[in-house]
Amino acid sequence: MPQPAPTDHYTPEEWSAYADGEAPVEQREMMRLHAMDCPDCAGLMRSYKELQQGAEDLLRHAEPPRPELRERVLTTGKGAMAEEHTRLRWQSSIGRLFAAVIAIGLVIYAWNLALSPGEAPAVVINRVLISRYFVEPPSLDYDIGIANPSGRPVTITRAITRDPLGGELKDLHPPLQISGGKTAVHILGRKVPESAHLVPGTYEITLVTSHGTVSARTTVEKEK
Repeated sequence: MPQPAPTDHYTPEEWSAYADGEAPVEQREMMRLHAMDCPDCAGLMRSYKELQQGAEDLLRHAEPPRPELRERVLTTGKGAMAEEHTRLRWQSSIGRLFAAVIAIGLVIYAWNLALSPGEAPAVVINRVLISRYFVEPPSLDYDIGIANPSGRPVTITRAITRDPLGGELKDLHPPLQISGGKTAVHILGRKVPESAHLVPGTYEITLVTSHGTVSARTTVEKEK
């Protein structure tokens, strides 16, 4: 590949390949020499190398490691920087580098957010009761409130109940979804014998969610 004329520049995609070590050896040398005399391309070269190094540092220090996110982070960051550098190609080198630093910071923030498990949802039991209908067997109902404090949706796939009347593991079809920052009220019930009553004791429910398991319990003091 011939070296660009003084008024030309290597593309963001070519500098991405340079930072990744994917560009041919001869092209890498020409790009390095070109960057010595071209502030525009020198800024791109530094930006991509900093992003590459930042991703590697995060990968080494993440607990637990999440290497499957590395390519997503690099792709997002490189796309953001390529767009920013294209738009600001003819602006000052300081302004362009500042934009690249902001892009890298946003990518690192997204990486840390993806690594963190997020705040677990919280469940409370508002009440438990026996619901009786004329044409159906009675149902032991758990009236629960579920709060999702995280910024991401939570999916609830299973409910496990344990109480004096027995217990049940129940898959939810469809799964219950709660948006980030929202609270939902839901009733989960199971069939019980016709003669069943709400007897004294501890009533507990555990929810299996995309953020882990959460549990709540309540105590019935006397028969209702």
